[in-house]
Amino acid sequence: MKRPDSSLVRELNEGRPGWSQTDHLLADLWAITVRANSTADSTPDHPVRALMEARARAAEKAARTSELVDRFRRLKNRYKTRRETS
Repeated sequence: MKRPDSSLVRELNEGRPGWSQTDHLLADLWAITVRANSTADSTPDHPVRALMEARARAAEKAARTSELVDRFRRLKNRYKTRRETS
């Protein structure tokens, strides 16, 4: 589990510290209360936590994309140098 005060978490949260276990528990209680007292089309999760998770998923996707681009660029360069020496 990531520490709420780590630099990675702060970067993902635009400089704010992440949520502690207590904060997540309170958000879960909030979501349960909303579901119990609302209609079926109510919000499925605490809006701030949903936004935090969306940002984290986007950052992970960008990192994976960057890694793949770098990997294929290296492979392409290696293939190019092999063809030139042949």
